[in-house]
Amino acid sequence: MKKLCVVILTLLALFACTSNTEFEKNLDKVASIIESDADSACALLKESEDELEDMPDELRMRYYLLYADVQNKLDGQLPSDSLFREVVEYYDKNGSSNEQVKAHYLMGCIYRDLNEAPVALQCYYDAIDKADTLSADCDYLTLMSVWGQVAVVLYYQHLPEQQLGAWKNYSRCAKKLNDTYEYIRGIDLSTMAYSQMGDTATVVRMTHELFNMYRDNGYEQEAYGVYPPLIDILLAQGKYAEARRYMDAYECESGMFRDGEIIVPGRQLYYHSKGIYYCGVNKLDSAEMYYRKLLTYPECVYYACKGLAEVYCERRIVDSVVEFTRRQEIALDERLSRNQIDAAQQATSMYDYSRMQRLADEKRAEAKLNALLLVFAVFIFFVVVVALFYLHKKYAAHKEEELETLNDTYEKTKKEYVHAVENLTEQKEEYEQFKKEKMTEVADLKSKYNDLKLKDDEASLLNTPIIMGVRDILKPFSSRRCLTNNDLDELLLVVRQYLPHFYMEITKDDILSDRELVVCILLRLKFSIKELGVLLDTSASSISNTKKRACEKLFGDSQVNNFVQRLVNVGVDA
Repeated sequence: MKKLCVVILTLLALFACTSNTEFEKNLDKVASIIESDADSACALLKESEDELEDMPDELRMRYYLLYADVQNKLDGQLPSDSLFREVVEYYDKNGSSNEQVKAHYLMGCIYRDLNEAPVALQCYYDAIDKADTLSADCDYLTLMSVWGQVAVVLYYQHLPEQQLGAWKNYSRCAKKLNDTYEYIRGIDLSTMAYSQMGDTATVVRMTHELFNMYRDNGYEQEAYGVYPPLIDILLAQGKYAEARRYMDAYECESGMFRDGEIIVPGRQLYYHSKGIYYCGVNKLDSAEMYYRKLLTYPECVYYACKGLAEVYCERRIVDSVVEFTRRQEIALDERLSRNQIDAAQQATSMYDYSRMQRLADEKRAEAKLNALLLVFAVFIFFVVVVALFYLHKKYAAHKEEELETLNDTYEKTKKEYVHAVENLTEQKEEYEQFKKEKMTEVADLKSKYNDLKLKDDEASLLNTPIIMGVRDILKPFSSRRCLTNNDLDELLLVVRQYLPHFYMEITKDDILSDRELVVCILLRLKFSIKELGVLLDTSASSISNTKKRACEKLFGDSQVNNFVQRLVNVGVDA
């Protein structure tokens, strides 16, 4: 039973290890394709979701980390902050530097989607602190994404100087990865910081430098895609002809337009630039057309109404000017209200974050106190263990003495037992020998007894009246010439009485005929064939033939030379 339990436990352990191995292989495959095929990676994670609860912490946390990474790449639903906080805490204790960077980065993305910018920013900075940039296997790809997210948060917080540093670090990471496109893109995006600072000269200079950098590295469409900030600056300066030249190049070569319509999301504000241009060159119908296109995008309503108000002001249509000025004010109020709400949310978020930090500090203090209590408990436990060890050792010494005494007694008893067993074995052997000798003597005596009894029975048989009568028939001048049926019946009864074993053997299975039976009995009684011919009133040759048949039936052969002796031996062993 014990062996069966061990076998079952072994099989269960092997099954668990096999299951874990398959789950881990699936996660390895997800990690290998997550950058190139996020959709397939997401599908693989869905397949493994049912097995998640049975996995150890290491594999569960890795699953959640990969799941959050995939959802972030697909702009999907990220895990809850409470769930992912466990992942961050796990990797802070057990993960590598790269895993810690990834965990804190994704935690920031979760807070980003919850519109908690201050907390998200702190998570990004935590991720940056976890990065080991001196290590050869530093994950610069994730670190580059972290700096990109930091820059975006700082852009919406209107902190251009800090934003500029973030984009520089973004490009620095891209350079470490030998990713020329992202390196240039980091410089390209940093122009937003200069725009926020109002440094138009730097924006103009950088636009021309970026154009050449993109083209020199084979990014033709991206090169023309850098023109919008330059176009806005030229329009603001009233340089419409020069602006038009860059606008034509942008619309024709950037790959963002088809039939004059923008096909890349997020670039709709360019219609505002088009409206400003056409107002500047006094083509009010075209300007109105682009402003009305802009009016279809909710986030651009303010700019559309402002432009349309200017168009109708030029046309001197007072009602329309009043209408779009009113709508412009409403849109502006909505923007200000939204900004106030965002500021309030961010302030609340910052308060919550500060409160959370305070609670974390309190928990750390509590954990420190618990650690001291644990150390004290361990010390007390150690003292108790030492005391118990001393008492146990003393008790063990006492028991060892008792055990030695018991061992001596046991050894003595064992020797006596072995000696007794040896004597018993010798006596058994002597008994078996004695028994064998006596059995032999008994067998000899029994054999002698049987021989004597047989001789006595034969002697008694020969002196029976029927046998005496048979011999009288053979005397000369006997009045009887042969045996009658009555004589034969009486003869059979006498033989059955005095030679029972012989009789039983020759009559077994009734293989002999009546004549063959009588011939066998008379031959057994030592009558000759000639005498049998007289007694049975037949010829000697007939008697010989009967004798031969009986021999074949009884002994399976026709060797009649020693047939009489063979008959004598029948039934002797019984």
